[in-house]
Amino acid sequence: MMRFVFFLILALLFPLAASAADATVYSILYLTKDYKTPPPLSLLKKEWTDEGLKGAEFSAKDGDLAGRLFKKSYVVVPAYLTENEAISALSERDYLSQYPFIVADLHRDDLLALAVLPETQQTVIFNIREKDDTLRTDTCLQNVFHLIPSRAMYADALGQYLKWKRWQKWFLVQGKQPADRLFATALTRTADRYGADIVETRDYQFEAGNRRMETGHQQIQTQIPMATQGAPDHDVLVVADESEAFGLYLGYRSKSPRPVVGTQGMFPTAWHRSFEQYGAARLQKIYEPSRAEA
Repeated sequence: MMRFVFFLILALLFPLAASAADATVYSILYLTKDYKTPPPLSLLKKEWTDEGLKGAEFSAKDGDLAGRLFKKSYVVVPAYLTENEAISALSERDYLSQYPFIVADLHRDDLLALAVLPETQQTVIFNIREKDDTLRTDTCLQNVFHLIPSRAMYADALGQYLKWKRWQKWFLVQGKQPADRLFATALTRTADRYGADIVETRDYQFEAGNRRMETGHQQIQTQIPMATQGAPDHDVLVVADESEAFGLYLGYRSKSPRPVVGTQGMFPTAWHRSFEQYGAARLQKIYEPSRAEA
């Protein structure tokens, strides 16, 4: 995902670079923080700590291939902050004014703090992480360009497909975390927009044990049917669990045999390898490792 959105950045910057007469090097700041993330539910899932940066660097390298015709080059400069370090620390270092473009791999509050700094008022900031809807409405800023879809966009994409399938009765199960509630709110908006009926909204109340242990797995097998029983008649089980606390285990374990959609099961996404239109085949091909690298 990070690689995909950064390639779009280069596509936007390329016409700007091509208009210059002299050879130009475009320095792009990649800014992120060392945010704490929960451990993966499975040991088989590899944790990536530099996915965004590697995607940015590879995309810049690919952009240079076309840039050679116009004597243009792209350079990605990474900047990492600790989770508790203030964005204003970069301002104190007189650091941000050097970069006309910033790729912001930041959470909402940090993204807003970056966008309102005096040094970034003439900077184009590309948001590649934050899905918050208010950044596109109430707190929309003119120097922030959103490459990642918002929660409302994801929910609408899902709602359009469910309407096409005529699965209009939704049983919504939401998690406890703020992000889970925000996506549930987006789903409620989508239901109203496309004429779906949320027959019930239910909080997932159970606390799963260690899911890597046998006892934890048995606990899940027991909890999921209990958590989903007694719901009114519904076509789909819609889950809002961005924190991945329980949603992965709803499939094939719910009390009623219904499709699971939302953050798990069938989920909306900005990119998928099966999508082959609009140059996607080439975009996917360039990121495949060569045989020498494999």
